[in-house]
Amino acid sequence: MGKSQEPKGKRDSINSLVFELRYKPDPTLVDRRGTLVRDLSKCLDLPRWLIDTNKVEISSDDKREMVIVSFKNLWYNILDAETPKAFQEKARKLLEIVAKKYSAFEDATAEFVGIRSTFCTEFAGTLESLVTRFESRCVNITPAVRAIIDGTLVDIGAPMNFKDSLGDFNIKSGPMGENQIREFFPKHTVVPDVGFFLDIDYLLRRDDKIDVKRLCDRIQKCSDAAWGKNREFAELILGRGE
Repeated sequence: MGKSQEPKGKRDSINSLVFELRYKPDPTLVDRRGTLVRDLSKCLDLPRWLIDTNKVEISSDDKREMVIVSFKNLWYNILDAETPKAFQEKARKLLEIVAKKYSAFEDATAEFVGIRSTFCTEFAGTLESLVTRFESRCVNITPAVRAIIDGTLVDIGAPMNFKDSLGDFNIKSGPMGENQIREFFPKHTVVPDVGFFLDIDYLLRRDDKIDVKRLCDRIQKCSDAAWGKNREFAELILGRGE
């Protein structure tokens, strides 16, 4: 993954997967920045690195895969994963190295755990027709509401907050044109002209003691769930059925 490059031409789908863990500040990680960079770079196959005052940053040559570890948080991001498994495996390795080799998280509690999956799937038609599809297949504005508004729908989105067995999660979705897609995918040089956007952000319970095995299990389940929801939403919104 360290030498990956973004394909040329338009893409039919793009994604960005992020995991972040915030914990009680641990100054010992700052003292071992050099060995931390060496170990993470080798294990995660990410050749580029930067040592800063309070953090280290490791990435692929094209910055499409990146890790940040500081005295108070760790963060991992991968772009255009073919499946969620690649994301899950790298997140697991990251956690295991920091926790086991550097004895981090001992008796520490999680101040924040976030697992965010962002997708955009290409639509072959116009933005206007996708707005119509999204409204009729997802939001479904009632005739009574239309009568009150008394206007022409030109754009639409659906922010929603839910809770399931994995935790609380927020969903943002809607049709987008190229310029708006680029706002949400700033690292991508190639994006769809028109696409269905879906962002699923799982926020796990705070103040739990950090258990790496349990956390890896949550990362897998949350990213798998988001991946499945994106597939089903894309089929619903972009499918041919009326």
